[in-house]
Amino acid sequence: GKEILGGVLALEAGGIAYQSGDSDAAIRFFRQAVELHPWSGMARTSLGKALSTVGEMKQALQELEKAVTLQPKEPDFRTNFALALEEAGNLEGAAREYREALALAPSSSHHLVAMAHIQRRLGKVIEAEELFNSTLRSLASGGVRRGERLDIAVQGRAFHGLALVHAEERHNLDE
Repeated sequence: GKEILGGVLALEAGGIAYQSGDSDAAIRFFRQAVELHPWSGMARTSLGKALSTVGEMKQALQELEKAVTLQPKEPDFRTNFALALEEAGNLEGAAREYREALALAPSSSHHLVAMAHIQRRLGKVIEAEELFNSTLRSLASGGVRRGERLDIAVQGRAFHGLALVHAEERHNLDE
């Protein structure tokens, strides 16, 4: 009863603090939510994201990994873990998590473009180009369901990624 309500309220308060830019308050509220609901992937993901904004990457990665362990079928938890792995410099780990997120949500252009950028950073230019093109095809066919603003952002990331891939290919030909 009260613990469930307390955890939900702590999660809500943490979300408000996080959105307003108060990372310290967000972390306090999200820690409270995790204490009350240690099995909640949402509480752990929220805490992990907030911790990463203040540079506490080791703790952030632990919380985000725990969220994925608790709820392995939730693609957004895997995406948040992948973003933190990427920020920490673990590109192979990030690629693994993006692959898992894509397996769970194959029509997600957001996951496709993120995976494409990782492949490009890993030097896998052909795979990156195919993923960027897949992203644009998915957007053209209405494959994204999250709303117009995200579609435009994903499309911009895909075009930018393709431009980088093509610039790298030209640079490699010039050498």
